[in-house]
Amino acid sequence: LLKIMAGVEKEFDGTARPLPGASIGYLPQEPVLEFETVQECIDAAVAAPKAILDEYNELSMSMANPDITDEEMTSAMNK
Repeated sequence: LLKIMAGVEKEFDGTARPLPGASIGYLPQEPVLEFETVQECIDAAVAAPKAILDEYNELSMSMANPDITDEEMTSAMNK
């Protein structure tokens, strides 16, 4: 009945009209996902921040290298 009242279900016999001024919403129990799995949706959502974190970790590791030259250190610090 809620799907009919919210206008989600169009194929039904009879008449269904809300009272004037009434507001009807419908929240489906199964979400529509952009990808096949929830994990794929999460991976896509965090891809950009993860790339930034990966670059930061790479720079941190290069700066921790005791054999780093002054030029390499300056370049890493400028990034």
